[in-house]
Amino acid sequence: MARVDSPLPETPPAPPPYRPPAPVILWAVRTFRPLVRPALSWWWSRLEKLDGPFDGSDLLPPGVSEPTRYPPYYFLRPVHGMPEPGWLHPAMGEFYYRTARWGFYFDREDVLRYYYGRLIEPLRPRRILDVGCAIGEAAILLAKLFPQAEVIGVDLSPPMLRWARREAARQGVTNVAFYHRDFCDLSYWPDASFDFVYENYCLHEVPTYAGLACVREMIRLTRPGGRLAFADWPPAEDAVELEERRTMVDRNEPFMLQYLDLRLEERLVELGLINVQRMVRVGRNMLVTAEKPAAA
Repeated sequence: MARVDSPLPETPPAPPPYRPPAPVILWAVRTFRPLVRPALSWWWSRLEKLDGPFDGSDLLPPGVSEPTRYPPYYFLRPVHGMPEPGWLHPAMGEFYYRTARWGFYFDREDVLRYYYGRLIEPLRPRRILDVGCAIGEAAILLAKLFPQAEVIGVDLSPPMLRWARREAARQGVTNVAFYHRDFCDLSYWPDASFDFVYENYCLHEVPTYAGLACVREMIRLTRPGGRLAFADWPPAEDAVELEERRTMVDRNEPFMLQYLDLRLEERLVELGLINVQRMVRVGRNMLVTAEKPAAA
């Protein structure tokens, strides 16, 4: 497996990480959970709520009438100290907007522009798929960077999708669409439908079987000669990091060890991708890219 542990050739240099590397509010939840829970509940009550059908039936792709089914793991364990089930809370859109950008390197516009823009540009893309798009920041940015492309984002959180749709409309971006889909089953779209397919921080939020199903769907949907990108947690590369991952399971990342079991970089090679490279690691963030072999 080809692997690169340094960034892409840098002219100009890659954007530096913010410090501290984790959202302050999430750090507080992890460290002082009994003390901050009342304050956090009050804060959630003050966030903007984007209500709509619980089943996301207002967010379906064209021609689909049956609502997307939520997988069981979506309700089993809360993550990040959110109200249960947090991803479905009407205030989830603003919560993500207020917190995620603080700690996740690849949720930042300057970073996405630097890495994703440079990865995608040689493809001259006509279609791009954002798997686990959350509030759509990456999808909207890529739609602006590549106005000739159709960009599609899928997610299971209706409040975040409603936020994404509203934000795209506010910015006047018309070549992006957001749909309520389970990334384990994206059969709505046929094989080889997209030039570039990527995920940002969703594989570590699901059990191993779901992560593997997602990766398989991403590969299926990528055209021969197209590229894939995975921005997520790096593996635990020493005993200290492994212990950190273990302590996170009971605090705010219930599926972290199952994500490690996915063995992402090795798995991509096993599934037939080529030029699998870890382009960069910044603290708790890494970017892995790969190519789907061109048709013989």
